[in-house]
Amino acid sequence: MELNKKVYILGSGASKSHSQGVFPAADEFIIKGYELGLLSKKEKYFELIQFLDNAFNIKIASEKKVNIEDILTYLEIEIERNPTPELLKYKEQLLSLISDILQLLAEKIIEGEYIRFKTHLVSASTILTFNWDLLLDDVFDRINVIQFKFQNPVVDSKTVRPHYFNSFMEITAYGEMTLARGTPESPYNLWDGHKSYFLKLHGSIDWRYCINEGCRAFRKVYPVIDSLGNYFCSECHESMRTLIIPPVLNKNYMNYPTIRKIWNIAVKEIKLANEIIIWGYNLPATDFYSQWLLRKASPKNLKKVIIINPKAWGEKTQAPYKTFRRRFLDIFKNYEEVDFNFYKSFQEYLTAENKESAGNL
Repeated sequence: MELNKKVYILGSGASKSHSQGVFPAADEFIIKGYELGLLSKKEKYFELIQFLDNAFNIKIASEKKVNIEDILTYLEIEIERNPTPELLKYKEQLLSLISDILQLLAEKIIEGEYIRFKTHLVSASTILTFNWDLLLDDVFDRINVIQFKFQNPVVDSKTVRPHYFNSFMEITAYGEMTLARGTPESPYNLWDGHKSYFLKLHGSIDWRYCINEGCRAFRKVYPVIDSLGNYFCSECHESMRTLIIPPVLNKNYMNYPTIRKIWNIAVKEIKLANEIIIWGYNLPATDFYSQWLLRKASPKNLKKVIIINPKAWGEKTQAPYKTFRRRFLDIFKNYEEVDFNFYKSFQEYLTAENKESAGNL
């Protein structure tokens, strides 16, 4: 049976669309932090804001439109050069701020487009997301999977999909507690691509890992129910840290085996993709790893590329086309058989897909 592989790539615009604008883009995090009152609580983030004022030579309070990925990238570079306790403290404060903002905003959302997205998914489809939030995770029944861990969901029902569970069991440390993954399987020659995955390429606010190099749980990832909670390693009892990485040239994948594994799987899935659907992702010019990932698509397999983003809409002579569409068109310019489709919204895409499906009956 021929594999019909769809790979969905989600950026912050997808979560923003799902939440009807409640969730922030990368340059809106600090604005949301002030709106939620988090940055007025001087006892928690006052030192962080002072540090950022000096680092970026601005007043964060008056110029709130600072890109959160730029801040995280700056801290990562500083820590790589000189890992002082102060810098590590600021990074932990920043990760705590990100988690606070995303969790508090999630409480304001009742239902959104991710519900329809989940029911729209087909078998042998994989989701690659650059988002740290838990909106789609929760739609995939994240809390129940973490609570009951090894109980496989009913994957053929209308509401449950295997994507999150497969990734939970094969990528996180919980899967190693099972007989199936207690020891590594035999090497393979070919990747068959018949499984579905939900891969978080930049980490997640609910992922905790042990930092103790002498611990046998060192850098293994454990999704936790409470993304704002403090957790301790059950092996060495060290305080665990949150695994979030920024979209920088050197992502230090080698330092995080889970992230490295996720990207390895992502490459294999992209190579088999017959259709790539990119929703709410802007493909920043500085994110060379993401461009590299997209270029791994196979000209032999890839037949369709779909871009869902209001920024991609416009006439060929207008700026939106030149400055946004070109980023994607240039990557696939030598793929002679690829059909490009652009949509302003997920609903517009879904309507077109339903019409196409009805026409093929």
